[in-house]
Amino acid sequence: MSKRSFSTIVRMAAVATLSLGLGLAPSLAQSGPALKVAVIETLSGSQAATGSLHVPAAQYAIDRLNAAGGYNGKPIQLLTYDNQGTPTGASAQVTAAIGDGVRVIVQGASSAIAGQITEDVRRYNLRNPKQPIIYLNSAAEARELTGEKCHFYHFKFALDAEMRLRAAAKAIHDRKIQASNVFSINQDYSWGRDMDVAIKGHANEGGYKVVDAVLHDVNRIQDFTPYVTRIAATNADAVITGNWGTDLVRLMRASADSKLKARFITMFLDVPGNITSAGDAAEGHIFLDVFNAEANGERGIAFQKDFLERTKAQTLANNQAHTVFALLFLGEALKLAPANGSIDVRNIAEAMEKVTLDSPAGTMTMRSDDHQALLPIAITKVSRDAAIKVENSSFGFKPLLKIDGPDAIVPPQSTCKMQRPS
Repeated sequence: MSKRSFSTIVRMAAVATLSLGLGLAPSLAQSGPALKVAVIETLSGSQAATGSLHVPAAQYAIDRLNAAGGYNGKPIQLLTYDNQGTPTGASAQVTAAIGDGVRVIVQGASSAIAGQITEDVRRYNLRNPKQPIIYLNSAAEARELTGEKCHFYHFKFALDAEMRLRAAAKAIHDRKIQASNVFSINQDYSWGRDMDVAIKGHANEGGYKVVDAVLHDVNRIQDFTPYVTRIAATNADAVITGNWGTDLVRLMRASADSKLKARFITMFLDVPGNITSAGDAAEGHIFLDVFNAEANGERGIAFQKDFLERTKAQTLANNQAHTVFALLFLGEALKLAPANGSIDVRNIAEAMEKVTLDSPAGTMTMRSDDHQALLPIAITKVSRDAAIKVENSSFGFKPLLKIDGPDAIVPPQSTCKMQRPS
């Protein structure tokens, strides 16, 4: 049996009156096997604060799908597994989940772990072509996942470094963000190296100069003060980083303690704890990702309000929004691939390519070439003028610019050799 933090069958009574236009759930006839969805995330250890965000987000989305009728005449079941923050742990939990009858795996916290999961799913599907598994990658951004590691049953609902830096460069060029001399600091693994390459690659486009760059060990730096000292010595007016988890929290804290004047351009600043760690020094920092409630008007604000009320969370981080959107996207595919008493995962995967999701962040579709979702990007600034405050602070993320999915996407990588089932 698996080392699960918990496993739950969603109860219809708890979700029958969702307020976002879903209405009352229809009666669910017990006509076939239940679709089992697994969240395999880091639920223990130093990065648990990031990984655990995905669990209530998945529960929220599954509740919505079940309120709308579930699948195959039964409520969709949600199971959770602790990968313990390592690829080896993730691999063991993939095996456990498959043994428990899971047909869809959801994960997003850590590209290193995503790389292991997607390879495990690919290999399993090669051995079991009639009983394949789908991997919904909700937030892992390494470009190799839709490059050399792409495969038919992997669907990516995350941005990547090229998309993010293309958007950031546009904002810098258009003077939405002030940045002339940039310091690049990133974690030394696939995602961080992608960021380092993209920061340097988009410099001419954005009209900025990279004055220095560093890659550091992942989740091992206790005190970032020496790095902050190095940043200050360059007179950089902006720091671009893809750091996440404790590496971002500690970088923010060291920068605040050292009174670093450079503006940070970040990818994961909205994860709980970062604004608190930065304190007043956070004002003016830049954050870009898919969802910003204020940027999406009444619908975006209503979605965030509903999520917070139902999950009892203090804030809606983008990692959570990605997980919700990935599962709602799956829900639309389920409508296009009815079960009729059995679950055909290949049909569901083929339907994923046909979905258009009208999400609270904007329209989302799936590119068939590499299974990269076309996602909007909201570029925001930490400001006291933001309509929605976060972490019980006086700050929120005020929208500066929104880019629609077709304009945010970058071309497929030539390294993706998608092999479709015959």
